[in-house]
Amino acid sequence: MQAPCVLLARDDDIARRVTGQLHSCAQVSRLESGADVLAECRKHDPLLLVMEVGWREALEACREVRREYPDTLVIALGVMRSDPMIEAATLGVYACESPDVDRMRLQDLVRHAFAHLALLEENRALRDSTPASPEPAPAPRPQPRETAAKPLGPLTQVFSNFHDVEAMLHGVIETAATTAGVSRAGIFAQAQPGSDFVLRGGLRCLPDAETLTVASDDSFVRWMHEQAHVAARMTLPHIEPPATRTMIKRWLDRLGAEVILPLHGHNRLIGWLFVGHLASGIPFDHDTLNHLIAVAHDVAVVLENGLLTEGAAIQKTLAETVLGSIPAGIIAINAGGSVQWFNESAGHMLGIEPQDVIGQSPTLLGSRLADMLIRATQGEIAEDSVKWTDPITHLPLSIMTRTLSDGDTSLGAVAILHDLSRERLLREKQERIDRATFWTELAAAISHEVRNPLVAISTFAQLLPDRHEDPEFREQFSQLAVGEISRLNAMIDQVNDFANPPELCFRDVNLADAVTQGVKQAKAHLNSGIPVRVTADPSLPPVRGDLAALVDCFQHIVSNAIETLHETTDPSILIVATGGDKAAAGQVTVRIQDNGPGIPPSIADKVFSPFCTMKARGIGLGLPIAKRTITDHGGHIDIETGTTGTTVVVVVPATVPQQIETPHYEAAYSSR
Repeated sequence: MQAPCVLLARDDDIARRVTGQLHSCAQVSRLESGADVLAECRKHDPLLLVMEVGWREALEACREVRREYPDTLVIALGVMRSDPMIEAATLGVYACESPDVDRMRLQDLVRHAFAHLALLEENRALRDSTPASPEPAPAPRPQPRETAAKPLGPLTQVFSNFHDVEAMLHGVIETAATTAGVSRAGIFAQAQPGSDFVLRGGLRCLPDAETLTVASDDSFVRWMHEQAHVAARMTLPHIEPPATRTMIKRWLDRLGAEVILPLHGHNRLIGWLFVGHLASGIPFDHDTLNHLIAVAHDVAVVLENGLLTEGAAIQKTLAETVLGSIPAGIIAINAGGSVQWFNESAGHMLGIEPQDVIGQSPTLLGSRLADMLIRATQGEIAEDSVKWTDPITHLPLSIMTRTLSDGDTSLGAVAILHDLSRERLLREKQERIDRATFWTELAAAISHEVRNPLVAISTFAQLLPDRHEDPEFREQFSQLAVGEISRLNAMIDQVNDFANPPELCFRDVNLADAVTQGVKQAKAHLNSGIPVRVTADPSLPPVRGDLAALVDCFQHIVSNAIETLHETTDPSILIVATGGDKAAAGQVTVRIQDNGPGIPPSIADKVFSPFCTMKARGIGLGLPIAKRTITDHGGHIDIETGTTGTTVVVVVPATVPQQIETPHYEAAYSSR
C-alpha cells in the first residue's frame, strides 16, 4: 500500500488535469482547504501533497506542512518564477512545476516521490526496531484496570434471524463496540466471493473508511489471508519485514484503528473487524487483545451466516423476478399436489388470479391441466407439447409439463404455457400475404401465357374469311388452334393440380420404379433424345408413398433438367438412387445430375417458389409441385448448382429396416 496522495487546488481545470494524468499511478484525493490538508497530514504522515500555490491559503498550508510534517513531500504547481513559487522553493518543497506540466514528467515525478516516501518509511521502521540502550525503568504507577472485554457469547443467536444484512451488521457493530469498550468499530466484507471489500457497517468511522473500496487481490488482503492473525499497533514491532510493518501501519492510520482482526469463513477471508481506542483512553493490553480475538470469532460466524442469507435472498429474488417477468406461463406443484408457483402470465392465459390458487389443489386450473401436472409428478410426461383453446379466456395455448426431481425422488412438476394467439395472428397474416401474392403472380403468369395463344388464334381467325378457300391455310389454322388450346388446357390442369392436389394413397413403393417411370414420361412429353442414365442400389429399401405422385414429382424434375440442356454440347443426365450409408440410415436418396449451365444466382433461392421459371413459356409450377410431394412424404429436396451443372437431391425416409431385393440395373434412355 503506497502513501496517500492528496491534491489542494482552487482551479477546477487544474484539478481535473492532474487527477486524470495521475490516474494510472496514484489514487488522488482532492481537498478544498488548508485545514483539510493539515488534518490529512495528522492522519497520514508522511504523504504526497500536490498543491496549487497561487493563493494565500495554500501558501500558509505549505508553510505549516513543512514546519510540522517535514517528511511529507510537496509538489508545488504555479507560474514559474512568480513570488508564490519562489517562496515555495525556499520552503524546501520536493518539486516546483507549471500547472500544464507534461503528463509523463508529472507521472515520473510522482513515482519517484512514492519511492522516496517508501524509503523514509523503511528507515523509520528500522529505527523503531533497533533496540535502545537500557534505561532504569521508572517505578510502576498504579493504573486503573480496564474491565476485561467479554466475548459476545449469544451474539450468533441474537442476530441469526436478521433478514436485513445491513441492519444486522450495524447491530453487531454496536454490540461489539459496547462489549469491547471501544469508541470506534467497523466491518469490511464482500458482497459475494471475489468481489471488492467495502464497509458494511460502522460506528463513528472516518470519512475515508466509509468510501473506501479494497480489491480482493490487495496486498493487505493477501497478508491477512496468509498470516491469519490480528494487526495491532502494540504488536507492530514484531511484524517483519519492515515493508509489511509500514503497510499495516498505514492501514491502521487510514481506518483510524488500533486493532484490525481478520474474519475467516470456510478457508477464505470474508472481511475484517477494526476497532479504535478504548473508550477509557487506556492502551490495549494482551488480555484485552485476546478478548477482542474471541469477539472477532463470534462476529465472523454472524457475518458468514448473514452473507449466506443475503446471497440466498438475492438468488431467490432474482429467480422470482425472472419467473414472474417472462412471457411464458409457469405453474409448479409440489409432490403433495398443491400449487407452489403461479406467475402472472399463467393467470392471464387461464383467467385466474395467482392468489386464488397458490397453496390450493391444481384442480382449480381445470381437470385437463391438473391431470397433466399430477401425471408429471409420477414421471408420466408427454414428449411433445399439448395444444388446446382455453374454455375461459378462449386463448390458443401450448402446454408442456416436466417432472421436478432430485435424483430418483420426485419433488413435483412444472407446466409451461405459451400463448399461441400472437403466433396464430402472424401466421394468418402471412398466409393472407402469401395468398394475395400467389394470386397476383398467378394472374400475371396466366395473362402472359394465355395472351400469346389467343393472339395467334385471333390473327388466323381474322385472316380466315379472306383465305377460307386456301386448304393449306385451313390446315395451318386447324393445327395452330388445336395446339394452342391443348397448351392452354395443360396449363390450366397444372394450376388446378397445384391448387387442389389429389389425396395421396400410401403403400410400400420402390423409389427406383418411380424414378424410371418419371424419366419415361418426361422424355415422352418433351419428345427428347437427350440421354438419361439411371442406376439404383440393388438393396434399395422401400418407402411409404403414393406411386403416382412420386412419378409425377420425378417427371417434373427430369423435365426441368432436359429443358436446360438444349443448348449444351454433349448433354447428359445421371440419376443415382441409393439406400444411404450409416450416417443416413433409414432413408433413400436420389440424385439427379445434369451437365447444363446451372441456375442463375438471381433466382437460385427462388426455384421452389410458384411462377419462378427460366423458360420463355411456362408458369414455373413444376418444382413447387415436386417439393410439396416430397414434403408430404416426410422427406426433403435440395438443389446444388454451379457453372458445370445442377444436381437435385431428393431424400425420402425408408419404411422399415428390412430391404426389398431389387435386381441391379442400369437403364439408359437415349432414343426417342
